[in-house]
Amino acid sequence: MTGTVATDPTATGITGFIVTCPEYESDGLTPSPLAGQAIIRNLMPMRVGVIAMPGADRIARGEEWLQTNTLDGQHAHDAFFKMGEPGYFQEYGPASFHVTIGFANPAIINARRPASAPGPTPPG
Repeated sequence: MTGTVATDPTATGITGFIVTCPEYESDGLTPSPLAGQAIIRNLMPMRVGVIAMPGADRIARGEEWLQTNTLDGQHAHDAFFKMGEPGYFQEYGPASFHVTIGFANPAIINARRPASAPGPTPPG
């Protein structure tokens, strides 16, 4: 399964975007084990800055999604590729994805807060 790549010739420094793998397989019923992942094959050895954004449909519905992890306080995460590299990256600890980016929805968190452990609400 591969992503769909689209380019905008007017964008400076942006080579395109990749749509992540769908939630369901082609039958529309079977959950995909790759949902939310982008699989990009045949990249030349290089360093890239990976930026993830919530889906446009979620933003259009007025949902707010905040990136929960950053690298040096920026949205972009560095990813380095080399020839013949395995599908999982291992620098320290167990092997994992080359880049992992998470998002949180404050409305969902606040709705679940009353059911969480009692105590004072932390500042912030």
